[in-house]
Amino acid sequence: MIRPGDRVLVKTTDEEIEGVLMQRPEIVPGNALILKLDSGYNVGIAKNKVKSINLLKASERPVATRREIKARADLPKVVILSTGGTISSKVDYKTGGTFPALTAEDFVINTPDILEYANIEARNISQVFSEDLTPKHWQKFATEIAKEIKKRYAINPLCGIG
Repeated sequence: MIRPGDRVLVKTTDEEIEGVLMQRPEIVPGNALILKLDSGYNVGIAKNKVKSINLLKASERPVATRREIKARADLPKVVILSTGGTISSKVDYKTGGTFPALTAEDFVINTPDILEYANIEARNISQVFSEDLTPKHWQKFATEIAKEIKKRYAINPLCGIG
């Protein structure tokens, strides 16, 4: 499968163009490919002119790193559930796009003062961009939040959380 960041050869009805397949920005219609040329310039190619796309070299995919957070016995516990999206993304300068890279732990590490007030349990429950969210994702988020509530509180079916 060819993905953004891969080096490709695109054969069109007019020419052959070699470059790095870029993530398509929202302002570019869905009927265009964007390639980064060796010169550093980008070129748009109408999909209806593309005869073939051949993978020349797959790119290495960036990987998010995980950091550990140490708890303190004298502080209350707070849970942070990360759902991905723009705030957890980093720019991939090879493709010109972004990818979800920051973990929930990274948010805590990047705001270390929060650890003076609470023990933070941080975990990812999703790595989805906002524009890709569906009601199924919202249901998953609600389910994960409910699991966290049930871990910490007795549930009274007549009164809700008790």
